[in-house]
Amino acid sequence: MNNEKASVGEGGTPLIPSTQIAPRGLFFKLENCNPSGSYKDRFIAAEVGRLRSVGAGACVATSSGNTGSALAAVVAGRDDVTACFFGDGASNEGTFHESLNLAAVWKLPVIFVCENNQYGASTRVDLVMRNPKIADRASSYGFRGERVDGNDVLAVHDAVGPYLERAHRGEGPALLECLTYRMRGHYEGDAVKYREASELADWKAKDPVRRFATAARERGWLDDAAIEATEREARARVDEAARFTLASPWPEASALAEDVRG
Repeated sequence: MNNEKASVGEGGTPLIPSTQIAPRGLFFKLENCNPSGSYKDRFIAAEVGRLRSVGAGACVATSSGNTGSALAAVVAGRDDVTACFFGDGASNEGTFHESLNLAAVWKLPVIFVCENNQYGASTRVDLVMRNPKIADRASSYGFRGERVDGNDVLAVHDAVGPYLERAHRGEGPALLECLTYRMRGHYEGDAVKYREASELADWKAKDPVRRFATAARERGWLDDAAIEATEREARARVDEAARFTLASPWPEASALAEDVRG
């Protein structure tokens, strides 16, 4: 990602390059525990603003906010492309369809990326959708939709490229459905009784990180030493961030209503 593209994740989660903010820093800002009060962002860290990201609070369907981000880029004359990430469940919400329609009519530079993990909370997609292929919905609004293996980093990369170029040329939006899987429950403590153990085992074998490591090794991009070093570094950064967060004090009760607009 570079600064000409805005991007947010499901539920308004900002997606920013790991080189710009360490995990510890992200915990620090999102927990709003900086005693100096220099960070008051509940959902978006200051660094993210420079990427022209848009947050959608706790709402799962971020489509409307990101369509607005794409429109803002057009109005301001910026050559930005917005990436809107959301889950399969959000694709059944009204704002999803309204946003796709508006983006299509105005040919807005936005790529709608559906992370289809095949379960909306505890309900399988095929139980609530007559056609579970979400990418097909794009044709209803007159633009392109494509399903791709969401656990294949290179496949997703190759699929995004042409849609990104189309958006930069002013040819409008696209819908990319990344078929993936949720390895854990919908929430901590979820007993996950709604799926078979064999199903989870099948998808664990398709782990995207391991698959990419294998591909990088086969193509000569990384050797075993580099892959192992990257894994160690990633684990160390996350572990350090977790230790920092767990050791941080709880906010004072008096801070509960700060920055809340009634």
